[in-house]
Amino acid sequence: MGHQHAHSQQIVHRLSRVIGHLEAIRGMVESDRDCSEVLTQLAAVKAAVNSIGRAVLKEHISHCIAGIAHCNKIAGRLAVCPGRCI
Repeated sequence: MGHQHAHSQQIVHRLSRVIGHLEAIRGMVESDRDCSEVLTQLAAVKAAVNSIGRAVLKEHISHCIAGIAHCNKIAGRLAVCPGRCI
């Protein structure tokens, strides 16, 4: 089960914009727009998706992985002194 992060709403908003952009590109293809225009827009979507991926990874590293490291550090301390720490 996942959990909510501080930037989840921003991520959802950015994804919604990408979805809208893709729908517009589909319309371009359906109306036989020039291939170079379609490719330019696809490159923009790809860059946006990559940027969203970096934001999600940054969030994951700063919260999830850092949290695991913190828990492991605490667990290590507890293993060293189980009688005194609890």
